[in-house]
Amino acid sequence: MDWVEIAIKTVNSDHLISVVVCTRNRGASIAETLESLLANDAKSFEVVVIDQSTNEDTRLAVDRFLKDERLHYFPTQSKGLGLARNIGLAYSSGEVVCMTDDDCVVPPNWLNMMSQVFVDYPNTAVVFCNVEAGEHDPDAGFVPAYVTDKTRVMHSVRDWCADHGIGAGMAVRREAMKLIGEFDNMLGAGAKYPSQEDADISLRALLKGYTVVQTTATSVIHNGFRTWQQGSDLGRRDCLGVGAGYAKLIRCSGSKIFFVWLFELYHFIVQPAFRHIVRLRKPPVVKRTISLLEGFNQGWNSAIDKNRMVFIESDTSISKAAQ
Repeated sequence: MDWVEIAIKTVNSDHLISVVVCTRNRGASIAETLESLLANDAKSFEVVVIDQSTNEDTRLAVDRFLKDERLHYFPTQSKGLGLARNIGLAYSSGEVVCMTDDDCVVPPNWLNMMSQVFVDYPNTAVVFCNVEAGEHDPDAGFVPAYVTDKTRVMHSVRDWCADHGIGAGMAVRREAMKLIGEFDNMLGAGAKYPSQEDADISLRALLKGYTVVQTTATSVIHNGFRTWQQGSDLGRRDCLGVGAGYAKLIRCSGSKIFFVWLFELYHFIVQPAFRHIVRLRKPPVVKRTISLLEGFNQGWNSAIDKNRMVFIESDTSISKAAQ
């Protein structure tokens, strides 16, 4: 069965669509996410919750949904978003696996619209949708979001050199994930390198010859409000993961990725510095630069699996972490 046949079967029959929601110590915030997912109008789907929480709050919030046979709940002692996404892949069954965060709300047609992209673009491994900021006070802080008004189809890593989607609204093709090597267990919030798991899987997909699509056909609403101080901390955290992730990929593929790394330096350092300078403000980039370089240094010196293009951590495995 070729890619076109797989994709058409996924959307035009009762074939199962999976949704993976990874959560850690967010408590009741996941309830609204699950309500919106279970209200989707897809014919056949499942929702898989991977709970890395260190307390019972999330389990108690999920309890009232467990009577719905489409919902599957898996607590785990693991830590790290990349690993949690892989556990979700292991426990789910659909050929298309959608992913959103535990503080997001999706529209009723979200699953069908995300799955349709794999039909429209059969060689696609990863899809991102728009992520809109929920209601908040912009004077007090912000909500991480990504919104574009034009669908982008990326065929090479150079196409990544622009604003790109975020993991709060994404989907992957299971068969492609097997061939790419799945998410990097050491990337993502809570992991050693606490970000970049969504960008990393996209870049590795592009390096393997797949396409990555950013669609305007649907969106999710993100309610993950951060104060400006939290945003500063988040930026430094993200830069650590970005630096490590690019160091790894440069070691694996050399000049193909180096160009993209230069773009990220511009995006994280040069561009915000310029914006603040023209407004006569002190550029908030010193700590970001330090985090980027620190992450790059650590990633450059970490053990890697060059075939899968992932970091090696001897005591990390899905079967062990899921216990």
